[in-house]
Amino acid sequence: MLDLQALGGPDAAAAYVNDAGQVAGASYTDFTINTVTGIPTEHPFLWEKGVMQDLCSLGGSVAFANALNNRGEIVGESLVTGDATGHPFLWTKSRGMQDLGTLGGDFGRGYAINNEGQAVGVTSLSNGAVRAFFWQSGVMRNLGTLKGDGCSSAYAMNSKGQVIGASFACDFSIVHAVLWSMAASST
Repeated sequence: MLDLQALGGPDAAAAYVNDAGQVAGASYTDFTINTVTGIPTEHPFLWEKGVMQDLCSLGGSVAFANALNNRGEIVGESLVTGDATGHPFLWTKSRGMQDLGTLGGDFGRGYAINNEGQAVGVTSLSNGAVRAFFWQSGVMRNLGTLKGDGCSSAYAMNSKGQVIGASFACDFSIVHAVLWSMAASST
């Protein structure tokens, strides 16, 4: 058993490991309780070859990883400056942490990334509804919903561009499991 340590705070949690042995997770960076979030500052990390790298945030005091691919790329969510809302992010060694934006609202979360660097997750619209998104090469695409549903979310994807998630009534009274095929989709 190997202690991966922490980023300066009391706790760290490893959540993902890839085929190269890289590990992603989140760690407190200090011991000071933030009055807005109720926890110390928390950042995602990438651990490799005995070194835990702080991936920072999009300006907020809490950020965490939700997926790691075999290229060492990470997606997750970061609070933005002021800690009132969070955006999905993509972290790469060459570009650092990138804000993937939203589909008009103020919230989003990256849930999965494949080995091609395509990411999926959920983001809000300007009307407050949430939608599944597919992100590739700087473009976020709304995956829509099934007829009659107002909301959706994408949770995982494979290297063939198949995305799984849910389409649902925004009050969660009805939830449908869905599969999007990005190669054949026109939405």
